[in-house]
Amino acid sequence: MAVLKQKKIDTALQSKGFIREEGSKHIKYKYRTTANRLFTTVMSHGGREIYDRNIGNMARQCGIKSQQFEKLIDCSLSQEEYEDLVKS
Repeated sequence: MAVLKQKKIDTALQSKGFIREEGSKHIKYKYRTTANRLFTTVMSHGGREIYDRNIGNMARQCGIKSQQFEKLIDCSLSQEEYEDLVKS
């Protein structure tokens, strides 16, 4: 069972070019690709850890698979590699 820290997700997404937008209940992360596609994912303010189900939801919202999302967060997947994955 995969568990990712909310702080680590926040830092990693912003370092990959996602724009953070604070809401009253959620934090939105938006990413516009060079092909002008927009991906938006959401994370709750409340939790400190994100579990499998929500990791899968965030990955889908970002246009990639859960394992690829985990690599994006662990910084073993670069911003350029992410762009390549979501091109098609």
